[in-house]
Amino acid sequence: MRLFVKEKSNGLIIVGCGRLGSSLARTMAEEGQNVTVIDCDENALQKLPASYEGCSVIGDGTDTDILETAGIRHAAALIAATDDDAANIMIAQIASRHYQLKNVIAYVENTSKAVNSPEINMIMISPTILSVKEAQKILFHVKEEKAV
Repeated sequence: MRLFVKEKSNGLIIVGCGRLGSSLARTMAEEGQNVTVIDCDENALQKLPASYEGCSVIGDGTDTDILETAGIRHAAALIAATDDDAANIMIAQIASRHYQLKNVIAYVENTSKAVNSPEINMIMISPTILSVKEAQKILFHVKEEKAV
């Protein structure tokens, strides 16, 4: 396992460094956020731009030891953005329930899994549902609903 440590805490942890995770990491880091990316595949971390100054951890985001190495105890938020819906939900549940993070997002491709529950501090987002809503806004000028 490799870790590039920054002194800052209270940052954002992104699990998964595919197209979505690497784009999120780049954007958030450019906005000045303290970002740590976790991925099992060291090659996936190569998707991060050379300008990326955040941390990276090689390991499984469902493993609490890896999450702790990434600084979850001091994190402000976690985004689970792997290519595995079940893993994303599990990672988000661990962050929300075990570490009591208040800002947790799980990306899920299967729209039937994108169910949010008020009793847990976790939001599931489906790219398909987001795309449909955005298309509706563009095509039919549907007003954006307020988030719960």
